[in-house]
Amino acid sequence: MGCCKSRTSELSQLQGECDSLRSQLVTSVRSKPFTEDTVLLNGILEHLWPHISQSVAKSLAGELEPSIRLALSKLPSPLNKCSVKDNSHLGTKPVRILAPAAAWSSTSSFTISGRLEWDSNSSISLSFTGASLAIINFFIMGDFTIELLLVPGKSAAEFVSAVRAFFPYPPDIQFDIERSQLALAANLATLHRMLLRVMSQKLSEKLVFPNCQGISFSSVDLLDVRHPPAEGLLSLNIQIRLNTPGAFSVETVFGSDVYSSDCKPKAGADDFQLPTRCFVVRSSLHQQILVKLRKKAANGPEKASFFRVRVADLIYRTREGAWSPAFQSDGPEGLESTADALTLTTQWWPLCSDGRQPSESGKEAPELISVGICSAQVLEACPGSLFWVVARLEDDILPARRTGQKRAAKKDENWSRMKAEKMAILEKYKMTKEDMAKILEDPPKVIWLQSLDFALLSLSKAPCASTKRVTLELWKKAPEKSDVKLGAIAVDMGGSAAGRQFQKISVDGGEVLLEFRVHRSFFMKNSADLPPDVGVQIVEPESHENILNAVNAVSAASNALAAVGGLGAGALAVAMDEGIAAVGGAYSGFSAAAQTGI
Repeated sequence: MGCCKSRTSELSQLQGECDSLRSQLVTSVRSKPFTEDTVLLNGILEHLWPHISQSVAKSLAGELEPSIRLALSKLPSPLNKCSVKDNSHLGTKPVRILAPAAAWSSTSSFTISGRLEWDSNSSISLSFTGASLAIINFFIMGDFTIELLLVPGKSAAEFVSAVRAFFPYPPDIQFDIERSQLALAANLATLHRMLLRVMSQKLSEKLVFPNCQGISFSSVDLLDVRHPPAEGLLSLNIQIRLNTPGAFSVETVFGSDVYSSDCKPKAGADDFQLPTRCFVVRSSLHQQILVKLRKKAANGPEKASFFRVRVADLIYRTREGAWSPAFQSDGPEGLESTADALTLTTQWWPLCSDGRQPSESGKEAPELISVGICSAQVLEACPGSLFWVVARLEDDILPARRTGQKRAAKKDENWSRMKAEKMAILEKYKMTKEDMAKILEDPPKVIWLQSLDFALLSLSKAPCASTKRVTLELWKKAPEKSDVKLGAIAVDMGGSAAGRQFQKISVDGGEVLLEFRVHRSFFMKNSADLPPDVGVQIVEPESHENILNAVNAVSAASNALAAVGGLGAGALAVAMDEGIAAVGGAYSGFSAAAQTGI
């Protein structure tokens, strides 16, 4: 009994020192790059903006052109044929970060969140046959997150394994259309609506979670950085109590996915049941459910209310039954909030930790098939050709998924010089010109780095039976020509490799090398398990040594961080590096003591 009390006391001490360490690290991070008015951080962005603007504007033009061209293809001439001009720019006003905050999102990730605002003087110039117009004054505002993925290490470079950036949910986007002769001749409202849809869709594909941008400093696959792995499946049932007559519209927003429904109470109060939705949750701590309720008004503006909740909190609150929160009014003209305006119930299926299919009594377990499309080395293509990949499950039991349309990347400007140097080296070994040509060939490469997901769920109309094969099709569209399927390969799910793999696709005139990854995830149905870091319970540890190692590491990290405050610039860098290394040591201790529940 005394031993248990001793362990509990040591565990409480470790918990307190761990909290203290986290607080000190957050303070040390915030005290340097951030101030209340974020002068320093925004000053850095302002200094770097000319370089950021120049590089991003070129890639943005390449990303937008195919989507804008496709969206406007059904409009009358000359709007049905357009291209993005090279003189497009992001303007001189940089992005600003407001009210930043730093916090631990888990034991292995650290996040910096803030309000991103960009009120620009940008211009995206569109060229049509004999005419042109410009999308100007692009404005964007929304919550923005930068997440550092951490691992124990001896230096800062090893401590941070990857960095990803994203919007937790779609931000507010606005822009103007330059009042050119063409814009005045066209239906300006229709044109604006079509372009806004394109802009919103492209932003969601790139930066709205679970779609992220990021870089990897270690062996972490860049696909996992840009598209985090699944944590579990969430089934959500929403019932709304409508207390006033009239027509309403309801939007359920989960990351980049938006589901809309219309409803109209029969008489007085009425309960409206939304269709049950099932979501693949990739971060219960970052992802949110947003429900927007709008009352349509014949005369005057719509009245709106909303409800937003983090997925982790939603699962925790509904673990024992239905939860009835209230809507919040959106501005002074919003709908009145009621105590029981919303009733939420959920079912949570966490990911099987061992990766194996769980045994269910007479039922197949829910399954997620993720097909990561990395790149393809294609044959010489005419300028302007677009490529994409379509993934299909066996027997088309679910709708096909497709990547975005991409152009082949341009060759490196230094390739000619590098090729000559490599040829000189190969000539020393008396290699034939044919063999040198095979080694040095540099075919155009298309890069997607996009994940295509298929969820096989027993609660949906889709059969839950496991599929055996997935077919990958490579498609191409040349300018002024129809879509062409270049070729396809069938991947056996049972024998597919765990990591990235390469397979050749036979096409007319040669072969294309496709780089991809196929991963299967299974989920434990009807499990009461909560997402990571939710409802954590302290469990008695198996070993004293693990706790003592963690306590010692915490103390070392705390001392190193405490020494940072009074040092000069040169010693500061050394102390910070030692502090980070000590924190890495603390993480080693925490990993060893993982059974304690901390």
